[in-house]
Amino acid sequence: MRTSYSDASDFILTAAWAYVGSWLLFFKPLFQLCFAWENGALTAGIIMSVIIKITISCIGWRVIESDLKKRVEGD
Repeated sequence: MRTSYSDASDFILTAAWAYVGSWLLFFKPLFQLCFAWENGALTAGIIMSVIIKITISCIGWRVIESDLKKRVEGD
């Protein structure tokens, strides 16, 4: 299947946003959790915040994955 320039740029843009989103919603909260643990400032609020952000990140990745799969298959 041949794609146009617009489709390819949309694909790259989606992948770039997925990378940025994964950093903000998955990796950054893990670093915050480790930092709070190390400094003795770990609270239930921080733990819940990290769990919620990681859950949202995983859901977002599934949505992006299905969108990219549809674009590649041409549905």
